[in-house]
Amino acid sequence: MISGTIAPRVAIPECADPAREGGVRIGVITRSANGYGGTEVQLLQMVERWRAEGHRVVGLAGASRWGGPAAQGFRTLPGRAFLFPWACVGEVERHLRDVDAVFLNGASLSSLVWGRALRRMGKPILTDVSGLRGFETGSFGRWPWPVRPWLRQRARSLGTYRAMTTYMRQRLEEDGIDSADVILIPLGVDLERFRPLEGGMLGERRDALGVGGHPLAVYAGRLSPEKGLEEALTAWRRVIGVKPRAQWWILGEGPAQGRLRRVVRSLGLEGAVRFHGRTDDVAGILGAADLMILPSRSEGCPNAILESFACGVPVIARRIPALRDLIGRNERGLLVPDLSAEALGEAIVGLLDRSDLRSKMSRAARAYVEAHHDIEAASGKVLAWLVSSTRGERGAA
Repeated sequence: MISGTIAPRVAIPECADPAREGGVRIGVITRSANGYGGTEVQLLQMVERWRAEGHRVVGLAGASRWGGPAAQGFRTLPGRAFLFPWACVGEVERHLRDVDAVFLNGASLSSLVWGRALRRMGKPILTDVSGLRGFETGSFGRWPWPVRPWLRQRARSLGTYRAMTTYMRQRLEEDGIDSADVILIPLGVDLERFRPLEGGMLGERRDALGVGGHPLAVYAGRLSPEKGLEEALTAWRRVIGVKPRAQWWILGEGPAQGRLRRVVRSLGLEGAVRFHGRTDDVAGILGAADLMILPSRSEGCPNAILESFACGVPVIARRIPALRDLIGRNERGLLVPDLSAEALGEAIVGLLDRSDLRSKMSRAARAYVEAHHDIEAASGKVLAWLVSSTRGERGAA
């Protein structure tokens, strides 16, 4: 991959420079720590950086639904810990008794239960809001009325929340969280690992993948019903009618994988859609792609979009509120209001036909993540809050 310009790192606030504060002990609780989901990947990247700066991290993780061991330094909680969090309060308190601050990776019923116990122990807590499931961002309405007031009360008393987008911050405030208790720290992406391929290196990479000069679209993420992939496969059949040599590579695993493979066979797309499963070459494949397709019905701040942008790859996605800030006004990709097979197929073919527009979007996408989504800046801001909170300050970001 070629070298490129990296935006200057955002400075950690003067009051919370960890290099001068000495190491702090950070407790981390996450649903899984095997590096499968986008937010888990970022969490492990941040933990690695915090440890490299001399901080101690004590991690607790749930048993992963996708298998695989938890990352080094994470203790696995009992299998149903996140379904029945009350049963694990004592274990959480025991393992995190000596930490200075706690980072909860994901807002959920379990974070409300464990967070209250940790607050009683005097632990400052930063809760990472990364999506639209559990009780996260605007979903209190999904719970029965008798439960909603209890959820809101507990959520307001939990501490400080990290929102990754302005939309998430708005939804948290609509759910009754005080605006002073919500800090905006965007999701970050590794700008060194995910970089554009240009010129001869791009051609060499595409030849090595067997794509050559034919169109290549990519999806990267969990294979589950809410991702909208089944409808997108129907749209891809329309694309193949116009561009018969086009390829769509689907990266990832999940509960819908078997169903999606059957849909591919029923549509006669065996030669046009390839399932790659879980791969360590996400950056290399993205860098060779012409575009990313993300047909999700619901998203928070998808890591896949940021990784695509960092590789200079425009994104076609469903027009949902959470993605408006990321995609912009069709500056870094296309938001399709109607994700019917006809509308999505037309958008894909239209963008594949416009190499000039893709090049313009590619430059805008890379510049955007350099300015707003550097993993070093995101990690530093979260760490700054945690360090400041150990001194009784409100935290900084």
